[in-house]
Amino acid sequence: MNPVIALNPARPRSLALAIVLTAIAALMPGGPILAAADDKKARREAWESFTDDPAVKAYAEQLKAGGFDATSRDTLLTKTLPKLEDPANRRSVERLRRRIRDVMLSERATDAPTLEAANAAAAEWLLGRAVTAGVDPVVAVNETLLVGDLRGPDGKPWPGGASRLAPVATNAAVPLAVRAAAMASVVKHVDAGVTLPADAVSAIQTVACAAPATADSAADWLSARAISLLPAVMPKATAETAAAVGKVLGDAARSVDIRIRAAEALGRTVTEDTKLDATAALAAIRAVAIRGLEEDLTRATDEEFGQSLSAGGAMAMAGPGFAGAEFAPRPGGEFGGFAPGMGFGAPGVAPGMPTAPPVEPTVLEHNAWRLATLASAIQPAGKAGGISVVAGTASADAKEFATKLRENATILHEWIHPPKDTKGKKPAGGEVGFDLGMTPETMRTKQDLGQALREALDDLRATPPFGAAAEAGSPPDSGQAPAAADPFTSP
Repeated sequence: MNPVIALNPARPRSLALAIVLTAIAALMPGGPILAAADDKKARREAWESFTDDPAVKAYAEQLKAGGFDATSRDTLLTKTLPKLEDPANRRSVERLRRRIRDVMLSERATDAPTLEAANAAAAEWLLGRAVTAGVDPVVAVNETLLVGDLRGPDGKPWPGGASRLAPVATNAAVPLAVRAAAMASVVKHVDAGVTLPADAVSAIQTVACAAPATADSAADWLSARAISLLPAVMPKATAETAAAVGKVLGDAARSVDIRIRAAEALGRTVTEDTKLDATAALAAIRAVAIRGLEEDLTRATDEEFGQSLSAGGAMAMAGPGFAGAEFAPRPGGEFGGFAPGMGFGAPGVAPGMPTAPPVEPTVLEHNAWRLATLASAIQPAGKAGGISVVAGTASADAKEFATKLRENATILHEWIHPPKDTKGKKPAGGEVGFDLGMTPETMRTKQDLGQALREALDDLRATPPFGAAAEAGSPPDSGQAPAAADPFTSP
């Protein structure tokens, strides 16, 4: 995970002002023109000159010859790596980090034993500093990421890095940003096909299944990333792992997306030897599918009501479902959600009945991903495996529910991305009661999208539950605004 770079809203204005002032100076006679010409020369920042240090040059020669002696170690650990913590270099710490790796720790510059010794010394110093109290968080993150940047002789992530990074990711006393950087670095190893040692796999499982100390997007990201790694590092789940992941899936205190990631991991790793409680898993999947739709509709309703209050309060008197996208022009000359002679409400809805709240297209797309992911956890499309394989007598019902989830996911997706070839095919939404005369050219309001979400919710609520504890993972709505949506930004 690259460190987050905060954009300064004032910067474009400052940049424009600088350009204007430079242009004015260029029009002035004499000296200012010469000064402007001098400013065009490239200026090196202070950190860029570290390669000119005789000690660094001697270090590079020593590495090339093979060998990492006490002098080389001292140059790396006391003269070079500490530059990351120099306040003067903070603005360019990411560039400095990459430069240090290329110059001081390149796999192309030395033999395997020398590289191993240099990497091990660097990793020990970097991670020791990253977890030290008082170190600038941005610097600590880059120190952790540098360990993930280290390479072995084959150009792949350095095998020794995973065992050192994984404990940092599991350490609850370490700042979340540093833990996330450690996990992102472990992800590099997995993506590159590096076989992780057993202790690293165990650490990933710990992060995946442990309840986070705080409920925020960073903690959710860390848990979700660890859960998503499980199929890669543990293709066949043990009974203990399946039980732990199943507990995450059924935990109503966890965010919807964490639970969906857990369902996905179960679906990809479960086997007949896993001894999974398939009925409980299916009940939790049904509950979380419904819960996700409920939360987004509740959030949209609350936002609509808040906007009504901000607009003056008169529209809010009618309650949620009144304001929002009703004022968009509609086909047939009607105005917004009001049809002549119908009173207030959406077309086709009885007067006085609340309309669906307006929903952003990204919310529909997000829920399409959610439902499709849950469907694949039960029964992967066109593939063997999934929870339905171990569901026993509930296998047929599980497959039927997977089909229902996938159908609703497709409908939601096609409301945002109508199929190009509609010949002989019903328009998106037709299967759940929408106007079949709608075409891709007809403008869809946000209210229409909210109605699509509501129809999907009603359709899933109508499906039969699994087992006696089917709804245990979906407690009644508390009336409070739900937590922020997907912290992972994209499916």
